[in-house]
Amino acid sequence: MLSYIELKNFKSLTNAMIDLRGENRKPKKIAFIYGENGSGKTNIISSMLFLEETLSTLTNAIELKEFLNDKNYLNFLSDPENYEERKRVIDKFLKEDLNLVSLDELIRDNKTIDCEEDMEIKVGFNINGVEGSYELKFDNEAVIYEELKYLVNDRVRSLFRIDKGNVTFSPSLVLSTSYRKELKDNIEKYWGKNTFMSIVFYEFSIKNNTFTEKTLSRNFYNFYNWLKKISLQCKSGNAIAERIATKKRIIPNIEKGEVDKEEDKEVRSMENFLDGVFTQLYSDIKKVFYVFTPFDNKYKYELYVKKLIDGKLKDIPFTLESTGTQRLIDAIQFIFLYLEGNTVLVDELENGIHDLLIYEVISSLLDSFDYSENSQFIATTHSTYLMEMLPQENVYIIVSDAFGKKNIMSIDKFEFRTQKNNNIRLKYLRGDYSGIPNVGYLDFNDLIDQFEEDLN
Repeated sequence: MLSYIELKNFKSLTNAMIDLRGENRKPKKIAFIYGENGSGKTNIISSMLFLEETLSTLTNAIELKEFLNDKNYLNFLSDPENYEERKRVIDKFLKEDLNLVSLDELIRDNKTIDCEEDMEIKVGFNINGVEGSYELKFDNEAVIYEELKYLVNDRVRSLFRIDKGNVTFSPSLVLSTSYRKELKDNIEKYWGKNTFMSIVFYEFSIKNNTFTEKTLSRNFYNFYNWLKKISLQCKSGNAIAERIATKKRIIPNIEKGEVDKEEDKEVRSMENFLDGVFTQLYSDIKKVFYVFTPFDNKYKYELYVKKLIDGKLKDIPFTLESTGTQRLIDAIQFIFLYLEGNTVLVDELENGIHDLLIYEVISSLLDSFDYSENSQFIATTHSTYLMEMLPQENVYIIVSDAFGKKNIMSIDKFEFRTQKNNNIRLKYLRGDYSGIPNVGYLDFNDLIDQFEEDLN
């Protein structure tokens, strides 16, 4: 579970921390983050997306190189007359989901604009009751510091530390002498342009799982698995960036996709799950089901709803449902992942969904609070209506001072005490906790008159 995030010079968050720990330093299972537009809510989620993306840079680079070399595509791409071949290669990239982003590009896209200082990200975690932290520092184009630490018997122990090429491994990190040497050789070869965790992620993809599990420290292996189980969704420029961490094939493609056979258990199980959700939330939806179509020894599947329209039941493709209903399935998808024991982060959870509908969904989420010991659900939101039911310790506010410095804390940590019978929503809307837009008087008549005067 995620304990805290510390950020320096990451986008608009030049020096910020969100502490998700509650009683006995145990991470909270649910947290909702509020703040005015532009306060940095999305950047909190983006920081975890950035961390996840750094894990794949070496794998992406090697796979891309192998792809180009094996197909001899570089010769084709260098010839300006090979338009059709270039188009085919691009289609191949898209189909195989080859990621072209390198670490220096990630740094450039996420570091605070016009900042000469290093960018830093540090995440605290609690895995099976053991606390730890993972810290990274970057200059303008490379990682310059990386360390993984654990708290053991009230003492902080470093599993590994790499500082500008100086490598320190804990004796317990790697049990095999030959593999320790191999890792250090790869650090010398790849580190800087890639993180050590990126190197390890590539190593795990090409080595036997039994070997890596037996060779590396149990705490390290647990950290690796926790990183793999983080799922998130956030705005990235004009698009939505998403990472779904699951072994289940159906989860990343709920609305439509392909399966090996019609009776695939995952598809049928998801069909029943979605049917239970939507028939309870919508009075006019009577059934949710998949339609299967044979295709090249496989089956294409597409999600449909049986909907009551003007007294008649009609089968409607889910893609024709409203934007809000389609957005709701995204929220349901992440709640499903939460219930399966994952760490989940979602930006603007309620976007496009009716207040009463998202209220009912989150109310049901709170009812399943103790469903899984390792589950964690973190979301940014503008829906103040949710404050009516959320406990004080689960509501976070981003507050900006006159100099643009950000402070992020839960309502129960504010200097003044909020009584349990107080209405948090009303106190927030009247500005007691700050974190709301400071709106002055806006006169459109004066502005349009000025526009016409300027124009003339």
